[in-house]
Amino acid sequence: MRLIIRLMRLAVILMTLVCMPVFSHATEVKITSSTQYSWYQDFVADKNQNDISEYLRLNMTKLDKEGKASFFAYARVTKQVTSSEDLQGRFYYFYVDYRDAFKDHLDVRAGR
Repeated sequence: MRLIIRLMRLAVILMTLVCMPVFSHATEVKITSSTQYSWYQDFVADKNQNDISEYLRLNMTKLDKEGKASFFAYARVTKQVTSSEDLQGRFYYFYVDYRDAFKDHLDVRAGR
């Protein structure tokens, strides 16, 4: 449940950044989402397992007028249907990229 709240907060923050008047130019946003249902036999517990996974990729480029700032994120949320476990989530990557921080000499990338 905490993961869902964190993802919702992240989405609100990102949408706020996109809608700010400073970014009055076109920003390229690419969102890819995929859902996966897995069914398998757990030989140790001797029962069937069912998992639902949601993968989300968010790429935002040209955040500033010069097109130097970009944001990239990729995450997964899973839930075992056959158990009472909570949602489990994982960020594969989450970073901000800024090209030419010092004229043609330094590119900066921060994140995980």
